[in-house]
Amino acid sequence: MTLKPMFLAASLLGAVATSAVAQTDNPVSGSGPSLGGSVAPFGVPGAGFSGLAGTAGAFASASSGLTVTNPGTGGSVAVPANVAQAIGGVLSGNPSPAQVATATEAFGGTPAAAALVSALVAMGGNPNPGTVTAAVQAYNAAVQALPAGGSPSPGLLAARSVLAGFTR
Repeated sequence: MTLKPMFLAASLLGAVATSAVAQTDNPVSGSGPSLGGSVAPFGVPGAGFSGLAGTAGAFASASSGLTVTNPGTGGSVAVPANVAQAIGGVLSGNPSPAQVATATEAFGGTPAAAALVSALVAMGGNPNPGTVTAAVQAYNAAVQALPAGGSPSPGLLAARSVLAGFTR
C-alpha cells in the first residue's frame, strides 16, 4: 500500500471517529445518521478521487431525481431533480449561485448547511484527503444542527451517500 492511500485511510478514520464522538456527546441536537453506517449506491471508492467527477455528473444529469438509501430507516428516499442537480453542481467544484442556494436549503438552510456546501465545493474542486475530511466534518455538523428529533432531508442523505463512498 502506498503512502497516499494509507494517509487517506488514517485521515478518514480520524474524522469518522471524531464525528462519532461528537454525535454521542450532544444528545439534545439532531440525531441523523453519521457516516459509520451502510452506504448508498453513489460511493466512489473503486475509482478513488477521480470517481467524484462521475458522481457529480450523475447528480447533475438526474432529470428525474435520484433515490438514495436512508440508513436510519433501512429504506430509501427520493431526492428531487432540482436538489440532485444542485448537489451535482456543488460537487463539480464550480456551482452557480442558484445551485449553492438550492443545496444549502436542501441541507437544512442553517449556517452548518452553508458550511457543508462550502466544504463540498472545495472537495469537488480539489478532492484530496484534507477536503474530504473537512466535508465529512461539515456533514456531521449539519446533522448535529438538525432540530432535536429531526430527520435528515433527502438532500443531506444524498450528500451522505457521496461522502460515505470515501469512508468505506
